[in-house]
Amino acid sequence: MQPTIMTLAELVKIRRDQTGLTQREVGKQSTVSRSTINGIENGDICLPSPEIVRGLATVLPVTVAEMVAAMGYVEPDGTRPEGEFFDTVDSIGDDLEEILEALRTKLRRFGPQSQTGT
Repeated sequence: MQPTIMTLAELVKIRRDQTGLTQREVGKQSTVSRSTINGIENGDICLPSPEIVRGLATVLPVTVAEMVAAMGYVEPDGTRPEGEFFDTVDSIGDDLEEILEALRTKLRRFGPQSQTGT
């Protein structure tokens, strides 16, 4: 039997209802605004930032992994979905690592002494 796949909106709403907390109460405990929680539960916000996901996971009976799966980043069995989007994300991540390393190299070469103007 295939696992039931819930949307992020369904997952957050169900888990919040399980706690008996209002959106405002979850917001105060998680530092996520009530309007953001409302947007997630209504499906207006489908891909919240990692900070928001972690914040909600600290208050609601849900793990970060469950929320990431509900956002479609991983399958319920923990594997990464196939597709052009995910390949592009991987490629961008590799490119960013190369750019960051080049910047680190330049900073080491030109370090703080070159910024003194002497």
